[in-house]
Formats: sequence, structure tokens, C-alpha cells
Amino acid sequence: GVDYAADVGAEIMATSDGVVIHRAWKGTFGNTVEIQHPNGFVTRYAHLSRFRSDVQLGTRVKQSEIIGYVGMSGQATGSHLHYEMMKRNGEHMDPLAVDLPAGDPVPSDDQVRWGEEMITRVDLLESIPGAGPVRRADALQSLDDKHGGAR
Repeated sequence: GVDYAADVGAEIMATSDGVVIHRAWKGTFGNTVEIQHPNGFVTRYAHLSRFRSDVQLGTRVKQSEIIGYVGMSGQATGSHLHYEMMKRNGEHMDPLAVDLPAGDPVPSDDQVRWGEEMITRVDLLESIPGAGPVRRADALQSLDDKHGGAR
């Protein structure tokens, strides 16, 4: 899985449409939500501070719907989201390497603002001493190139 640092209480959203198949404490993962998706994948969201109250076992959720809030439950040393993807048979997958179908595109009216916000956030991450380089998506690189790399 992948750990994403975030403030306690930050919203956690479903990766895509699916059905909640687990919503409870799960040992070292602490408060955990697992969602079964129509494509056969299962996503796991762990170390939550709390669950969204109306997201229960069997609840159908939509992509980007809030399912819980970042925390540090279970065996976590700091606030973060632990995110995993698994095949239906339980085989773990690298979420950063999975070839997923495209989601809804950013509306054209919002693309420049979205790109500028992403560049600002990537710059902030890269400024952390010892953090190493951040993987940039082609879209961010394209925006960077379009603006002459001047940020």
C-alpha cells in the first residue's frame, strides 16, 4: 500500500464507485473502510480517525464520495491515510502502477486553476528536506512546460 500524509480530519474519498464490504476496526490498520468495485478491485482506506456516519456495511458509494476522515488509529505513528488496492482474490497491487480507466476529466474552465494548484502542492512537497523528488504526472509537466517552468 501507499501512505499519504495528511492532517487529522482531512476528508477521505472513494477512489471509484463500489460497495462498502468492511467498515470497522481492523487490527494494526485501526479504523478501516474497504470497498468492492465493479471492476473486481478492492480498495482499503486505513488509520481513519472516524467513519462518515452514514457510510455503513453494504452502502453503495460513488467516486469522490467522502467515506471517512484521516487519523492515526491502529499502529500509526502519525496522521496519514494508508491506501491499498487488491484483486478480488486478495492479491495486493501497487496503486501507483495500476492501469486504471480514466475518471471524469477536470472541466475545461477549471483546468488552469487545477494545474496551478497541483504545481504549488508539488513544489511544497519537494521543498521538504530529505523528501526526494515527487513523481510528476504528464499533465503537470505539460503545464510546467507551457508556463516556461517559471513558478
